[in-house]
Amino acid sequence: MNLTGSGVKAPPESLATRLDGAFYHDDLEKVVRSVETEAKKGKRFEIWVTVVGYLEATRRLSKLGPCDRIGSRYTGYGHLGAYPAQLVLHHFQKIEVKDNPASPYDYANLHRGPA
Repeated sequence: MNLTGSGVKAPPESLATRLDGAFYHDDLEKVVRSVETEAKKGKRFEIWVTVVGYLEATRRLSKLGPCDRIGSRYTGYGHLGAYPAQLVLHHFQKIEVKDNPASPYDYANLHRGPA
């Protein structure tokens, strides 16, 4: 499934004064940056989020089956239309950071694109 943003920006008031309790992309980015800093000290974490948005899906299925990403004429979502559905993010309802020494996620070595 592809995850995409709706372009909704965080309201100008601070998180503490937001009545809806929603988190936005900037809020998640701040959490990721703080976790990255702690991870560089040798800790392992997992970041769990609850996404609120809506689901878009195609009506036409591939003749080759539900996992067909190549060779069909159906247009999907995401990179090269490879996904049959996408979740359009409006906001995050919950962001949790869990300390997990066995986590496979290495936030100390995140790839941030070309330097």
